[in-house]
Amino acid sequence: MNINDIQHVKKRRFLKAYAEEGSITAAAKRVKIDRTSHYHWMNADDEKEREAYRAAFEYCHNIAADLLEEEARRRAVEGVETDIISRVTGERLGTETKYSDTLLIFLLKGNKPEKFKERSELSGPGGTPLRLSWDDGDEEETDDD
Repeated sequence: MNINDIQHVKKRRFLKAYAEEGSITAAAKRVKIDRTSHYHWMNADDEKEREAYRAAFEYCHNIAADLLEEEARRRAVEGVETDIISRVTGERLGTETKYSDTLLIFLLKGNKPEKFKERSELSGPGGTPLRLSWDDGDEEETDDD
């Protein structure tokens, strides 16, 4: 899919902005159109025009998602440099690099779900097999009844 195949200038500008912004609202503001235009284009009467726009939007959505993933990886692995500020004087003392373990966890779960998916196991005391029993509410009948 090539965005330049979209003939309508506003659509093409919006799609390029969306690929960079990852937000319909932000992309619409950037190219000075109403955000509802995108939804009209997604549901255009002309089937060929509608399908071309939808394909182009999906392409741009994937680009935006890749950019988000790249940023998450950068923050998780390379870290983000932040200022260290004195609580007493408010003076800048230096910088430190902060890493995001949470982002790293999400990246691992997304890229290797078979290895990093959530797991839970139920067992009885000391790891013994779990015994199941239930009470159906009826009193047990005896031969005396």
